Amino acid sequence: MTATINPTDISPRRDGGGRGPTATISQTEELDLLVQNASPDPFWQKESPYFLVECKNWSKHVGARELRDLWGKMEGRYDRCRLALLVAPDGIADTVRTLQLQNAKQSKLVVLIGPGDLDWLVAGPDRSAILKELHQRAVSAASSEGDVEGST
Repeated sequence: MTATINPTDISPRRDGGGRGPTATISQTEELDLLVQNASPDPFWQKESPYFLVECKNWSKHVGARELRDLWGKMEGRYDRCRLALLVAPDGIADTVRTLQLQNAKQSKLVVLIGPGDLDWLVAGPDRSAILKELHQRAVSAASSEGDVEGST
């Protein structure tokens, strides 16, 4: 499913219901949401023309395999998709964060949205500010990890 929207117009649900809409792009790939970036906000205009949103409403933590799969989906977009949101209401394994930090030099950024983040995003009055903060947290994690490694 491709939507041309402002990324802050994404209205996540936290009702625990079944699967959301899924777009099957090909026989080998399934996407939850492909967002065409039409934001007038200068912050989002600096990002790629397309974003991917991958939702994992599982009863277990999302692992490193799902991050690798998402990176693969981003690569298949003619370098026009360098940002993705990985939404995991039941949590994200530490291995995902570790793998993301190990690959921080890539041009692709996956913003991890765990249970507390999702609740905050759903209930928050300003989704744009919350998404920007989650984005900044993802970028900052890589730079702070590099500072820690460099100081030892």
